[in-house]
Amino acid sequence: MIVLASNSPRRKQLMRLISPSFIIDPADIEESHAENIPLDRMPEFLALQKAQQVQKKHPDDIVIGCDTGVFINNMMIGKPSSDKTAFEILKMLSGKTHRVITGCAIIKGDITLRFSQTTEVLSPKKKWKPTLPPVSRATRQAPTAFRARARCWSRRSAATITMWSDCPLHC
Repeated sequence: MIVLASNSPRRKQLMRLISPSFIIDPADIEESHAENIPLDRMPEFLALQKAQQVQKKHPDDIVIGCDTGVFINNMMIGKPSSDKTAFEILKMLSGKTHRVITGCAIIKGDITLRFSQTTEVLSPKKKWKPTLPPVSRATRQAPTAFRARARCWSRRSAATITMWSDCPLHC
């Protein structure tokens, strides 16, 4: 069995594209910066911590842990704690290039695979306005959430980004 060590709606959606049968067992780790880890390696480090924690409960299964970080001006931007914080982050990114790094760790028994992917993203210079999210399960879970959308450009393609006040920014 495959175990996803995440409760992220996007990661669940991606897993469904890979495998119709998997279980979700979110990791519960402290997502703080470890002083001995370079900042741009933090997503991979956190992904490994998540996978290792969940693997203890599922030692015979394949466990996948992931973490994504947004980086600008040599700092990692955390998940916004409020609508106001989310807007401040969007304003800070506006018109600037930032990096989105996703780390992944896959564990099966004593075999561990770790990797990360970095995307440079140019956010357009714009004024952000909140929009109401569509009615969905996510909305029912977080009724005060808002959504902000923008076009952003990466080296690979243009993408629409969506930011919920209780989720990290993903491209």
